[in-house]
Amino acid sequence: MGAYQRSFSHDGVKLSSRAFNSALVNGRGRYGNNKAPLSTFSVTPGGDVGFRIIHVGPDYPFRFSIDQHELTVTASDGFDLIPRIVQSDIIYPGESYDVTINGTLPPDLYWIRAETPRAGHCTKCYPYDEVNVVLDDVIQEVRAILAYQGFTADRDPTTTKRNCSEEKPCYVFNCPFAGYPENTNTRCISVADSQVYSSEDAEESKFTVKDDEESHNTKDLGVTEIFLNFNFIIGSSVNGHRFVGPTAPLHQNNTEATVPCDEEQCLRNGCPLSLSCGTVAVACGSVEMATAAVPCTDLGVPF
Repeated sequence: MGAYQRSFSHDGVKLSSRAFNSALVNGRGRYGNNKAPLSTFSVTPGGDVGFRIIHVGPDYPFRFSIDQHELTVTASDGFDLIPRIVQSDIIYPGESYDVTINGTLPPDLYWIRAETPRAGHCTKCYPYDEVNVVLDDVIQEVRAILAYQGFTADRDPTTTKRNCSEEKPCYVFNCPFAGYPENTNTRCISVADSQVYSSEDAEESKFTVKDDEESHNTKDLGVTEIFLNFNFIIGSSVNGHRFVGPTAPLHQNNTEATVPCDEEQCLRNGCPLSLSCGTVAVACGSVEMATAAVPCTDLGVPF
C-alpha cells in the first residue's frame, strides 16, 4: 500500500497496513457507490431495541453510531456494565458490546454507521516516532438501516449524524486515546472508566453520561502486574522483542535433504514425499489476549 493511502487516526497511529475497501454488517454492505441491499433492523415507536455488536474482522476498529439516537452501553464481552449513555462506541476486532436505543424519535429510516477512526494520511511515514499526519476528508465506513415500524427500507435514509456542540458534546465509549481535538466537541470515555454491574446495583438504576467520574477500580494486592508494550519503532513486537525469520533455509545443502528410495524400499516401507507449500505470506493483525476472560482495570495513553 502506498504511503499516501495509509490510514492514520488523529493521534498519529496507523490503523492498518491493509487498504480499506469495504465492510459488512450481518453479511451485507456496499462497495463504492453501488446500491446493494443493506441489513435492516426495526424498532417500535416508543420501544427499545438492543444490539449485540460483534467485530469479527481481522483489523480496523469501527465507531458505531445511529443517526440522532443515543446509545446505552450495557455489556462488554458478556460482562454486564452499569449502563452508560453515549453517542457512539468504538469496537475493536474480537470485541463485543451490547447497546440499546430508545425509539422516541419521529418514525422514519435512520442510518446506522460504523466508521473507522481515520483522520488523515501520512506525508512522512517513517520512522514511527516522526510520523506526520495530514487531515483529509476520506470516510471509511459501512452502513445499515434502522427502520421504525411502518417504514420499509425501499429507499436510503436521508438522516445525518447528531451535531456535537459545546452545549451538548458527543461522548465516545472505548476510546484508545486520550481525546479528540477540542474543536470537535467530542469527549472520550475509556473502557477502564466503566463499572461492572453487580447484584448490589440491581436495586437502584444508575446511568452515567459523563466521563469525569472517578474510577472505582481497587488494586488487589494479590495481583502481579505484567506490562506488555506493543508500541516500539521496530514494528510489531512485545516489550521490544520480535520474531525475525531465518535468513537462509535450515537445510543449507539440498543434497542432504534428498532421501534415496529404490523401488524395493518404496514398496516395502514407503518413501518420503516432498510437497511445495506455495508462497507463505506474513501479515499483521490486532493484538488479542486469548484467554477465558480479561477484565479491563485500567487504560493508559501516551502524552
